[in-house]
Amino acid sequence: MIPNDRCLTTLSIPRIDVESKVRSYVGSPDDAKGTRIQNRSLLASPLGTTGGVAAGQLGNFHVDGHRNSAGGLLLELRKLRKGDLVQARVECAVTPDLTFTYRISARPSYVDFFSTEGRQAQIAEKPLEPGTRATRGYLSISTCATQEDHARGDFRKDQFDNPPGRWVAVGVRVGITIHKP
Repeated sequence: MIPNDRCLTTLSIPRIDVESKVRSYVGSPDDAKGTRIQNRSLLASPLGTTGGVAAGQLGNFHVDGHRNSAGGLLLELRKLRKGDLVQARVECAVTPDLTFTYRISARPSYVDFFSTEGRQAQIAEKPLEPGTRATRGYLSISTCATQEDHARGDFRKDQFDNPPGRWVAVGVRVGITIHKP
């Protein structure tokens, strides 16, 4: 399934009481388009060679959201634990609705988003493992590590006011539910 303007994706993260629309766009994590989406209190999902894939597809369904502003959707991301379930429900105008279930594989990892290695780790086909080919559907959920960066004395920001650090939670697709009309 290829996302289009007639599809709506909603991400549910029960452990941290999050349910939010996900807006897909062609781009990379936390670029101008992605930051504008996040600033509207939505989750952003970059697609393409510098982003990821749509929910349910082979590869990295990458989702970004704010932690400290615009509603702080991912304020509690670090509370995710190995085994937690996350669901992405995709509703399209012309196909049956689908829900993809992902199981979190480990506690969130810190990634230096300003480094080439950190950026590549975030968008890798298999999240956090650049150069490894995807053999399944993966989910990576990313938010800023502003508090932790500041505690270390790192106050750098990029042109979109993003700090260098990211917390990234990774999940593996473990189920698909087809919702019949």
